Amino acid sequence: MRRWLASAALIGSSALVASAQDSQAPAAEIRFFRPNYVIAGFDRANQVKFQFSVRYRFVEELPVYFAYTQRSFWDLYEWDRSTPFRESNYNPALFWEERPPEGSVLQAARFGVDHESNGKAGLTSRSWNRVFLEAAFVVIDRRLSILPRLNAPFAVAPENADILDFLGPGEVMIEYISATIPDHSRLQITIRKGRGWNGNRFSWSSDWLLRPQTVFGFKPFGLNPSLYIQLWRGYGESLIDYNHFLTRFRVGVRF
Repeated sequence: MRRWLASAALIGSSALVASAQDSQAPAAEIRFFRPNYVIAGFDRANQVKFQFSVRYRFVEELPVYFAYTQRSFWDLYEWDRSTPFRESNYNPALFWEERPPEGSVLQAARFGVDHESNGKAGLTSRSWNRVFLEAAFVVIDRRLSILPRLNAPFAVAPENADILDFLGPGEVMIEYISATIPDHSRLQITIRKGRGWNGNRFSWSSDWLLRPQTVFGFKPFGLNPSLYIQLWRGYGESLIDYNHFLTRFRVGVRF
């Protein structure tokens, strides 16, 4: 239990658009990478979910990064079963990142390879590897962004050989940032579709962030967290349930 709580203490936040601001960071600095959060629902179906994600730039002269993201599901409400962790998904990645000049429509692009698995054995094991390409396009004056990602899977585990049928070859995230108070509120919609031309197996999540510091003008305890509300509907929220359609609603904090 202690190691999980220690992992949760590393939580912070960033997405592809936000990470483009790290271009001046020293090569040896560890930076936040993908969104970092702790959220929970209000019943046994919507229990605690948290994610932490960091990246490290190897050489200052080359934009080559190693990143590690971990997403965990904690059955905290299962007191009769000693509140076990249901699953963790481990996602290391190695990639090249390019950032065009300031003011370009294309704000950032990444090309690399990653691995994702749940560390389990037997029939509950899930694992796959991907060559990926992702980008961030700013459409309307830094308020509306489109972030597509394409995956080319390889070395897919036999236990989840049909994972593309449910998760598809990629996803698209659309992000809108409030213009009334800069960086006060942002809405993110992520959409993916399973492989095939039929209309089935769509998945989507809606993520809303409200940053109170921009309203009150100070950072409590030196932090600037966001209220984070997430609605997930579809396949693949966790690897073990990649082929199960689920609806999940959680509220918490994103850092």
